[in-house]
Amino acid sequence: PDTITEWIGSAYCISPVSGYGESQPNSINVFVPFFIDYSLPYSIKRGETFEFKVSVFSYVDEASPIKLILEPSVDFAVDDEEYEKDLWLNSNEHEVVIFNVTATTIGSIELITYAMTSIGNEPEWGYGNSTITYHSDAVKKSVIVEPEGISEEYTQSEFMCVQESDTTMVRLFACEAPQNSVADSSRASFSVTGDLMGPVLNNLESLIRFPTGCGEQNMAKFVPNIHVLSYFKSTKFNDNTLKTKCIEHIREGYQRELKYKHSDGSFSAFGSSDASGSLWLTAFVLKSFGQALPYIFVDKKIMNKSVRWIKSKQLENGCFPEVGSMFNQGLQGGLQDNPTLLTAYVLIALLEADQDEEEALPCLNPQHIPNTPYALALASYAWLLSYKREKDAGNSSEDGIEKLLVGQELLDKLMQLSHVNTGMVWWQQQNCSECNTVDVETAGYAMMALIIGSPEEMSTIRGIARWLVKHRNPNGGFYSTQDTVVALEALTKLAMLSDEIPLKQVQVKTQLQHTWNITEENRLVTHLKEGMTSFLSDVSISGEGCVLAQCSVRYNVLEASERSSGFSLEIKGLPAEESCESRELLVCVSFEGISNMAVVEMHLPSGFAPVAEKLDYLMNDVYFALMKWELDKNKLHL
Repeated sequence: PDTITEWIGSAYCISPVSGYGESQPNSINVFVPFFIDYSLPYSIKRGETFEFKVSVFSYVDEASPIKLILEPSVDFAVDDEEYEKDLWLNSNEHEVVIFNVTATTIGSIELITYAMTSIGNEPEWGYGNSTITYHSDAVKKSVIVEPEGISEEYTQSEFMCVQESDTTMVRLFACEAPQNSVADSSRASFSVTGDLMGPVLNNLESLIRFPTGCGEQNMAKFVPNIHVLSYFKSTKFNDNTLKTKCIEHIREGYQRELKYKHSDGSFSAFGSSDASGSLWLTAFVLKSFGQALPYIFVDKKIMNKSVRWIKSKQLENGCFPEVGSMFNQGLQGGLQDNPTLLTAYVLIALLEADQDEEEALPCLNPQHIPNTPYALALASYAWLLSYKREKDAGNSSEDGIEKLLVGQELLDKLMQLSHVNTGMVWWQQQNCSECNTVDVETAGYAMMALIIGSPEEMSTIRGIARWLVKHRNPNGGFYSTQDTVVALEALTKLAMLSDEIPLKQVQVKTQLQHTWNITEENRLVTHLKEGMTSFLSDVSISGEGCVLAQCSVRYNVLEASERSSGFSLEIKGLPAEESCESRELLVCVSFEGISNMAVVEMHLPSGFAPVAEKLDYLMNDVYFALMKWELDKNKLHL
């Protein structure tokens, strides 16, 4: 060991004559008098020079001449090719030696160092004729080298079904990096699974690639687990290990979410540091807690208090006004003059939490609903969910039939705005080029409304599912928390339908000599092929059943290919101190208009870490909008 270590041991014996005997514990202190050590950053960038600091420790009895060697490698270069350093250390001293290293290849590279004292006389070092006992040490550690530039990703997903054993479906999959990508940066993969929920099951902790340090983002790791368990319950699928994992995630998410609760029962993105609770987020949390009730303990007092707070904000006409911050692009777009969208959202949450809320329905008069895809999808699902709740309770009143008819009327209007092409059905928001999240939410609400109001329209429902699947990220999520939660709930309800095409056996083939047989027994297994720089191939399926096939490619570019029309970002490095031990970075970000929560992601230079005290100071500055900061390896999220 490299530090003073005490080893404690004892002995015992068993005899058929004398029985059992045990000695008193005894200890041995051990210590290495000469060693080297170093720490490496989590990752470095190719072409970036960083200070590789090696600490040499000498606790030998006398002064020692020492030679330190960094083993040369094709994976990196050293300034002036100075791979060897000579130094002299007195007894009980240590010294830090610096190599300026520049990585030249991508991937995991090894840094191997050797250190040794001299043996016998070393006159060429100029230390006389002293004779010193030989000591040596060697250390090998690895560091990840990432490509330079900005990481981007392209994914192609297809939900493919065949119903006749003698038919074949073929789709072209093309996942290739563009010509302007950074050399050697592309990494491609292809996967296939026999279930819509397959990608979700394998990536429950990373469905979206955003920080999860606020009350809304935390739900991305909480809610999907509930849908997975509901799916297991419906399909009678038994995987105790996965079920236990899901329940543990739900418990952890529930406990984390309580950190963002206000004393009045409301919730907000940053808890008590916000001026007030958010009606939108409180409704979202209440709905999720209600869905989690069958699987974990949820304090009913907390839910009841949230219900009372929500209802205390309701207006006399049944509508709910905007209260507190709201990070939902779809709802923000229609709230300025029309409260029906937020009212529909809150009504859905109350119904999912098993709360009566008939007073809100008059606010959702079809004549007051904006003729936009998102508004029609949200309102139709709210009406139809209210009808379903009444139907499930055994009530068949005229009010229930009216709810069904109103919901179907809104669905008809919604379908008139739909786009249909190549077996897919979807909607696009008007005059909005950056509304991917809203389009996904719209499709999710529309699918759930159709499953209740028009379950016979299975071809349309599957068409929406195909469009949703094409917009998944490689981990099974979508763009942000809200659209991921809504779309996964919709896909789960589709997967739970008993009249889905039964999976008997499907054979999947690619032109790259890959073949998989998907059956009922392995339908939830994700069959993955990695280690490629690109994936370009026809993929054919034959047999009876449906599979989800997906290819993705990640690559780097020197400049982002897509830029937001609203955001402005400027970065300036300030002069460094003479020691170069600390440096300052000035980041100026602005947005034209009203934004959701904004997140700034900074990739730190290799070997550097942010000064926590300065970031905490910015958080405490009342004139500054920084609400939270998180450090994830070498990435800083503001």
